[in-house]
Amino acid sequence: MGKLIPNAFNLAVVIYVALGSTACSYGMAIIGSTVGQPSFYKSLKLAPQGEPGYDRTSQYIGAFNGVNSAGSAIGALSCAYFADRLGRKVTIQIAAAILIVGAAICTAAVDNAMFLVGRLINGLGIGGLVTTIPMVSAAVEYARRASPGAATDLNTSCSLAL
Repeated sequence: MGKLIPNAFNLAVVIYVALGSTACSYGMAIIGSTVGQPSFYKSLKLAPQGEPGYDRTSQYIGAFNGVNSAGSAIGALSCAYFADRLGRKVTIQIAAAILIVGAAICTAAVDNAMFLVGRLINGLGIGGLVTTIPMVSAAVEYARRASPGAATDLNTSCSLAL
């Protein structure tokens, strides 16, 4: 049986790549607290809870989360193709860039449509990252003959800890 982590380089790669998973989780956590803020409702011209018109607001909140999930599914399904075609490293870089663009659009959103588009683009990046990152962890451990599953488990642990 091989060593759990064969060298410091493997450990550094796995921890660094785990940061991508944390970026995805951070974005999902932030939207949960942002949606409840009165300034969020006001900037997108949505009725706060308890006010007339909140039914429309709740439909938008569902749409904000739904398009993000749809984008994540599309990003996850397409990343296998791109990882084979372009390589895992480039796929992670592209997914991270897509995530940044989506975050910028959400930040700059002046209406609901713009925010929905930003959430969809965010989802594409999230799906690409959370699917490609474990591929890189598995490839690092296989290439260095580490214990089976050690790097992937370490990647998950680092993501959850951060």
